[in-house]
Amino acid sequence: MIRLDMKKWDRAEHFRFFNRLDHPNYSLCAPIEVTGLWSFRQKMKNGGRIIRLSDMIYYAATKAANSIDEMRMRIVDGVPVIFERIDMGFTHIPDGQTLHANCVARYDPQFSKTEQAINKARQESDLNPTLSPEGAEGQNLFYFSIMPDIPFTTATNPWGNPEEDSIPRILFGKISEKEDKREMPVSVEALHSFVDGLHMGQFYKRMQEICDNPQQHFNS
Repeated sequence: MIRLDMKKWDRAEHFRFFNRLDHPNYSLCAPIEVTGLWSFRQKMKNGGRIIRLSDMIYYAATKAANSIDEMRMRIVDGVPVIFERIDMGFTHIPDGQTLHANCVARYDPQFSKTEQAINKARQESDLNPTLSPEGAEGQNLFYFSIMPDIPFTTATNPWGNPEEDSIPRILFGKISEKEDKREMPVSVEALHSFVDGLHMGQFYKRMQEICDNPQQHFNS
């Protein structure tokens, strides 16, 4: 974690402008085509390798977001910082439960290691469901949730005080078939103090590139 120098940071004025607002967060929602991702997963399944689609989606989103400096920026102890790596927090309904719990998993550029971390977090949640797992108190996270039955076109999330809660929220909706394509709505909500439309566009573009080229990203 590196503290940003307000005297040299080119975004300092924008940060101060938006951060003084009561609601400095904003959201966008756009579809991501997951046709290639879906086909790749099916091919792997036919070969005996079972991959959870949610694991692939979490990985693709985390890898895309980590590639953008502004999406790794947070407020810690009242000052803007940038993290070298951001991990993932995600919701999970534990076995035998109807209420969701929260999980935290470490991101690794190698998909198989991220997949292992996600599965371990789910298993721990099955044994000890909680909204406050170890690691959830930090700001170096993306918050993920999947609503597989809702093809939403917009979404909002609960937020705390942005001085203490500056974590982007990313929601994934129902995958719909349109002709020969499969599309999934993706909502991104972040602090305008850090993230502009330019960075939102970069995130969607990079996540789409990962979903379009799964062999390059999910064979490791």
